Amino acid sequence: MEVIKDKTTKVAVNIGIYIAILVVFHLFVGRPIFRLVDGKKSRYEDFQKSLLTKEELIKAIPNPNKEIREIKDKIKELEKKSISQEKLPKIIQQLTKESSRLNIEIISIRPVKEPPFKEENLSKGVKKVYLEITLKTSYINLGNYLKAIEKLPIIFTIESLVVKRFEETKEKDISREVGNNLIASLLISGYKIESSL
Repeated sequence: MEVIKDKTTKVAVNIGIYIAILVVFHLFVGRPIFRLVDGKKSRYEDFQKSLLTKEELIKAIPNPNKEIREIKDKIKELEKKSISQEKLPKIIQQLTKESSRLNIEIISIRPVKEPPFKEENLSKGVKKVYLEITLKTSYINLGNYLKAIEKLPIIFTIESLVVKRFEETKEKDISREVGNNLIASLLISGYKIESSL
């Protein structure tokens, strides 16, 4: 082989040899490395996608502490609307105030110790408290009194209502009379919550 004397040819041959070495290096060493890197990159992207999916699943699960706080707040709100020993005088006072406002004469208000009905299955810590109210009233005022009971801050259920006319008004047309010509016996109930929150 003839010795290459021309400098440009020498540079071109060297560049060709270097390119050939790089091509061989790329084919035998670089491609497997690039495949390995691409494989790792693909696994990394798959792993990232699975993490994002799991994160979305975690976000979809409600926070139990938040729900517990909401339930406790609802219980406190219900406790405010329930009957307790401490609230009973205030409740009776509210019932009396409403009757006075409507010109209704209260004959008696008393708590009922024994439930007059078969108790339904109530949740643990919840009891029903009954109040019996006997009134001297008219039909119109009785209806207004029942509406007033509904608007009180305590939740009441009207369990029974018995209305009787006075003996002296039985023969008269009482629909036109304005005075208190009825005796109404009203049994209402409320819930007593005994919680330890």
